Amino acid sequence: VVLEATELTPEVNQAAHLLATVVGQDLEQDDDGTFHIARRVAKDRVISTVDPEARHGHKTTHHKFDGYKGHIAIDPDSEIITCAIVTPGNAGDASAAQDLIGDLLEDQG
Repeated sequence: VVLEATELTPEVNQAAHLLATVVGQDLEQDDDGTFHIARRVAKDRVISTVDPEARHGHKTTHHKFDGYKGHIAIDPDSEIITCAIVTPGNAGDASAAQDLIGDLLEDQG
């Protein structure tokens, strides 16, 4: 009620949205409207308020990490790196493939 009809600055609006995301991903609402702590991990979970694009990732079931994945494309003949991309830690490796080989596809088009 205090902030009703108050226009928020873009920074405050962004912070409020991040707060709602972080809190909301850990809550579930029952049919009767009661909230409780969720017994699951939210899909695409935000793990940091300092870096909201970082995600949980894993190389194997036993090797887990937080943050990002780096992907590179290397020319096999010259061994020169032709492209580098960073994706959230939970992104599949194939998600970067189109961008990594984009220059090869342009040459053929």
